[in-house]
Amino acid sequence: MAKQYTHTQERTHTQQTTPPPPLTHTQSPEKLQASLSRLGQEVDTERELLADAERKARELQAKADAITRMERDVAKATVAMEELESDIASKKQASKRVKALKADITGQEQEVAALSAQQQHLKRTQAALEERLGRLEKQVGEKRRGEGMVVVIHAH
Repeated sequence: MAKQYTHTQERTHTQQTTPPPPLTHTQSPEKLQASLSRLGQEVDTERELLADAERKARELQAKADAITRMERDVAKATVAMEELESDIASKKQASKRVKALKADITGQEQEVAALSAQQQHLKRTQAALEERLGRLEKQVGEKRRGEGMVVVIHAH
């Protein structure tokens, strides 16, 4: 079709540079018929060219519309990607914070365990000291009673 289009363009260009002879009453009917036939072919050719140009214009418009839609889709996708990048950065910050908090919790749990062990040790020490104190008080009480009896016995 490209060759026909080029050939038609050449014919149109040639026809424009050499206009057809004017129609006069002196032309023979055969020449008039040939001239009308040629003009009819030229009109048909021009209609074909016009239809082809209109079809190409519609195709180009459809392509331009598709490109416009794609540009909008790309813009939306770009905005979505930027939002995702922001969300990912926020998630990373939250993950770092969670990791730091977990480490802090682990440290505090270890401290609680150490303090609990120390508390148990101190309770055992306290119980042992209270038991020893009780024995010493008992011994002192027995000793005082023993000394008091001795003193009472010696006084008579």
